[in-house]
Amino acid sequence: MKIMIQGQANYPPNIVYTLAFIDVCTLFGFAVLYILALYFRKNLKLHSRFMVSTIFGPLVPALTRLYLIVLEVASNFIDALTYSYLAIELVLLIIILKERNIKEMKMTYVPFFIFIVVQHILIYYVDDWNWWKTLMNNFANYSP
Repeated sequence: MKIMIQGQANYPPNIVYTLAFIDVCTLFGFAVLYILALYFRKNLKLHSRFMVSTIFGPLVPALTRLYLIVLEVASNFIDALTYSYLAIELVLLIIILKERNIKEMKMTYVPFFIFIVVQHILIYYVDDWNWWKTLMNNFANYSP
């Protein structure tokens, strides 16, 4: 993130702050899910669902590149990012519907689905958050 913010002249305007937000959310989500998986390692149903959930956050950049560069179904970066989140949300919804009668699903997939949806909504507003830009600039030791 530091290199990205310091080299933001090589990116479209203000996109680095959105990318940094996604990176922070992904790292935070992954860490929480991994810690919960470790904590519940003796409960195989919970443990496995927490571990499965860890794959979704890191898929966002991969899917974004897929939609934008490989498949060329998105006309710009934000559209590709939107498609990526929608794909992950759709898969999580399918899993939730399929496992709706399993109590462990309510402790794993539902909260993570909410986390992803909130993150998805917030990415469209990150550019307006001066406090976030200041925080990230301080983190990267960058002066605009």
